[in-house]
Order: sequence, then structure tokens, then C-alpha cells
Amino acid sequence: MPEESLKIPAAFPVQLLISPVQKREKNAFRVAGVAILRCILGLTVMSIFSTVDQFSKKNPAFTKGGLRALIFNEHTNGLAQSGAILRIGRKVLISESKFFAWVESQNQGGSK
Repeated sequence: MPEESLKIPAAFPVQLLISPVQKREKNAFRVAGVAILRCILGLTVMSIFSTVDQFSKKNPAFTKGGLRALIFNEHTNGLAQSGAILRIGRKVLISESKFFAWVESQNQGGSK
């Protein structure tokens, strides 16, 4: 198995200090460490896409009509800039992670 190298940013707060005794353990830790860092840095994160109908069934707080209204006004409400909406032909897909990040960004503090 070829050894992979991964550059870690200088400001990265986590350091992996692993000193196994045996050579095979060291190699296993190295491979696992690279996989963990890739996940932490977002290098292998895949977006989960759903149609409007699928999204509203998974998340009943968002009705189909409400989602369609948000999508219709995506250029004025900031949803387009978030990258949460993907169009393939006539099909409209919602990236769940980006949509919920956009929802969180809309929070204006609420009541205390």
C-alpha cells in the first residue's frame, strides 16, 4: 500500500502523537491518522442530496411549500450563495449539510 502524505495547516489545533512499538502497528496508526485528519479537514465529506419531497419527509419542520418558497426566493434570501441548492435539468436537489448551515446563519439571536 503506498504511503500517503497529508499537509496539515500550521494553525491546526490537533496533534496526533502516536508512538507504537511494532512496525505494523505504526503503519496501521499512520493510515488511520490520515483518514481521521481527512475527515476533520473536510477532505472526504460527501454531501447528502435530497429532492424537496424527500427533504420534507425527513425533516417535517420544513414543508414542501415552505421549501419551494425558499428556493423560489433563493437569490434574495442568501440560499443561492450558500450553495445548498443544486439543479440538474429540471430536478432540484438540496444539500442537507449546506442547507442546515444556511438555516443556522439565519438565526438572529432569538429571545433570551
